[in-house]
Amino acid sequence: MKSYFIIYSTPTLGQPVMVNWIALIMLALSITATVVLLTYSFIYRYLQLCRSDYLEPFLIKKTIMSLALLGVVYPLNVWIFIIVVYSYDSQFVIDTQEVSSIVGVDINNAVIIGFSLKKSLNRMQTAVTIEIFLFTFIMFVISVICALNIASFLKKSTLSKTSLAHYRRMFLLLLVQTACPTFLMFLPLLVATIAIFGGVDTPLFYADCVDMAFSLAALLNPLIIIAFLGEYRNFILYKLGLNKRSFPLQAINLKVLPLQRHFRISSTQY
Repeated sequence: MKSYFIIYSTPTLGQPVMVNWIALIMLALSITATVVLLTYSFIYRYLQLCRSDYLEPFLIKKTIMSLALLGVVYPLNVWIFIIVVYSYDSQFVIDTQEVSSIVGVDINNAVIIGFSLKKSLNRMQTAVTIEIFLFTFIMFVISVICALNIASFLKKSTLSKTSLAHYRRMFLLLLVQTACPTFLMFLPLLVATIAIFGGVDTPLFYADCVDMAFSLAALLNPLIIIAFLGEYRNFILYKLGLNKRSFPLQAINLKVLPLQRHFRISSTQY
């Protein structure tokens, strides 16, 4: 019995193989950046509303350094996980030849990385795998705690109705922006990972659904911002020439998540 978790990038006509490697690197960077940016967004909103003392001049440097450390350590752990656990040599491509034929990949032109349970993970690979999942879970818990504290503050706050309406609107936007990659990116990845370690085969249809989900995540996030923020929507219409009225664009707190494209993820058992 052989089980594989593979991520591959296929070229378009006349496209060099190096472009496929760049696409996979951009995919890893975008997923990592999405996790970090979402966590930062919740932490910043929490500090702004609930612990503004951490944003005072005498503490702001420590706060920035702590957040910067988090933004460096997590991506570094992701890259260590990819380097230690994932295989990307010619032998791995040969081993996955049967899987590649099932999903219709031309292995001579595609770039394939992943790991196989055909070869048991050694202690280092197991430790790195557990560590990255725990780290990601901690990031998730931090975001949830911040969100709960923000929600509690907005319920009990004595701020003016205008200020509360603004903060509630921005908080709702943050929640919707979080739900978009959570359900369209992280949840499919989690299901595929559980399937591979649980010995469950995921059909080709699931790989197609993951492909479409990642593409939708890249499309929906800008649309969510445009739908929620009237100023930003009017600015876009003005730039497109659909709104001739000139107006100053106010500063808006936005988090545009990275784009994902040019890949497919599949976990297969045969």
